[in-house]
Amino acid sequence: MGKSIRATHVGPAVIKLGDTYYPSSEEYAEPQNLIDIGLLAEGVRIRHEIETVEHVSEQLRGPYEETIAMHRYFIEVPGDEFTIFNLALGWGYDVSDVTSSSVLILNDPADVTYKGLVVSTTTTKKTSTGQAGTREFVFGRVAIVENVELNFGRGEKSRVPLVFKAYVDVNGKFGEIRQTVQEIAPSA
Repeated sequence: MGKSIRATHVGPAVIKLGDTYYPSSEEYAEPQNLIDIGLLAEGVRIRHEIETVEHVSEQLRGPYEETIAMHRYFIEVPGDEFTIFNLALGWGYDVSDVTSSSVLILNDPADVTYKGLVVSTTTTKKTSTGQAGTREFVFGRVAIVENVELNFGRGEKSRVPLVFKAYVDVNGKFGEIRQTVQEIAPSA
């Protein structure tokens, strides 16, 4: 475990959204037509939640087993750029819903808008060529799932916070984590 200690620091993240990606094989590719959502107010949070089911028996005084019922991934992006495009994303629209004259019509979206999402970071650990290592969290299918609240006040910066929920693809995968630096697995 100690040999990977230098890989603990991860630099600022870059968030890009693109087309939903459904892999047709085991090889996972990056979503296409990626757009950068701009500057971030704080760090990005990727939250993994596990829902479990306890098994109990009449003959025992407590649970005897627990199984995993569901995994959930949430990506919290504290967007710092108050653009009409980020506002469209935050309210469940697509950036293509913004007209050429920068107008977002607030209609009733019939369906959830799914996107592909990539979170790119740099690490302090170097690659074999001496460059900074990178780590990418690639989610093939995400959607906005939380209500976005906008604040307008004196001395207060308006931001568009985005919270995405990841969904599984046709192969049952949420996505994958890729990195350019090889790490040594901890030994028992």
